[in-house]
Amino acid sequence: MTITYHAGRRIQGLSGEQNKYTTTTTYNNANDTVVSVRSLYSNPLISNGEGERVGVRINAGHSSIGTKVKKIKAKIAKHGTLVGNYEITIRDSNDTIKGIASATANNLTTSYTTVEHELDNVVTIETGDRISIEYDGTTRTANGLDLGTASSNWETNTTQQLYSTGGGWVNDPDGSIGRKFMFTFDSTPVTDAGGITNVQSGSRFEETDTRKIYYGALPSVTYETDFSSTTGWSLNGGSYTGISNGVYNWDILTGLNNEVRGAWYPITTADDSKWVLRFKLGIDTLTPSGSPDPDSSQLIVILSDTGANTYYPYDAIGFSFYLGGGGSWAPKFYLWGSDSYYIISPSSTAVTAYTTTPSTGTYYIELIRNSSTSVTGTIYSDSNYSTVVESKTITIPSTIQSLDNIQICVFDGNNSGSYTANGYIDDLKFYNGVTSTGFTWTEEV
Repeated sequence: MTITYHAGRRIQGLSGEQNKYTTTTTYNNANDTVVSVRSLYSNPLISNGEGERVGVRINAGHSSIGTKVKKIKAKIAKHGTLVGNYEITIRDSNDTIKGIASATANNLTTSYTTVEHELDNVVTIETGDRISIEYDGTTRTANGLDLGTASSNWETNTTQQLYSTGGGWVNDPDGSIGRKFMFTFDSTPVTDAGGITNVQSGSRFEETDTRKIYYGALPSVTYETDFSSTTGWSLNGGSYTGISNGVYNWDILTGLNNEVRGAWYPITTADDSKWVLRFKLGIDTLTPSGSPDPDSSQLIVILSDTGANTYYPYDAIGFSFYLGGGGSWAPKFYLWGSDSYYIISPSSTAVTAYTTTPSTGTYYIELIRNSSTSVTGTIYSDSNYSTVVESKTITIPSTIQSLDNIQICVFDGNNSGSYTANGYIDDLKFYNGVTSTGFTWTEEV
């Protein structure tokens, strides 16, 4: 490592040293058997002058959505002597490259080998992304690459696509490959590690080998609170919720009867495609007793377009700790979006349940609006938001817009239940206009 630190937040090093990454060594289907192939040749070329591409499109609901990817593996073989490079790319739904890795084609062997490729930057997988291999050898001979395919589909809601000579993404014309392309990548998000340490916002990094200059910054927190004060919050919690002793206390009591009680805080209207909400969730007590009938009882933390506590229809995106419904005790965590609909989580417009069973203890929750139609909710076990317990991504209507209030509330649809469920919310932070809270470097232009 050649990084040196100087006065005035000035740092020098070789290109790329400002960002280092660690990744898991576990890849999905990485050791699966090659059962069929898709060949890529440099001739014929597609209409925009590049070589053939072949790959998969990530559809809504795929488990990879929200995953941060730095390395991708593929099983590849070559035909004869090759020239030029091939690329592994991740492109968005508009065909813009989000990340690319280039490798010398002739370094491949004529037998299938699992080859690891490191992208030029960390990419967050989103709905509509295309992961593909491309080859544009300059000799335009019959020699090319074979991309191996796995013995089973990656996931049924991933659609395989082939880039045709006409210049557009189309479905695999003969169906022989299906969804079995052997692209595999880190099964857990990558994290920043190494490189520049203890860096401050406003730092300047100079690449001594390229003379390029980068400025580094952490995103600004739009709003944060440790609940040491009630300033700015509208409170309607009664005995069910309230701010005291440096936390937001919640108690889903059985006395509620089709009521929503809680608090809300007005914020600058959230970006309709990019924001991050983080908070600490403590569950102190969680006990069924007698014949529990919680009937949709839950704690709700949301961004909404309404500054009031009500379950009537409005736009919202949120996270719920749900006790049960229909007369059964069934604690669950939910991620959901409401498009002018009831905010009660299992009935919301778009909703998914986590498999993690809630229990007493502490959770750290992060909600990210990745785009106008995608939201990722991740449960972490630590305050650094680094150890993932479980992550979910849902597709939401783009018409969920103009969210300008943070709400924390409790609801019980039936007061006949018999149970105890209480805890607290703390250390809430909202970042507007970004999809990551991490440190980023931007090249000077």
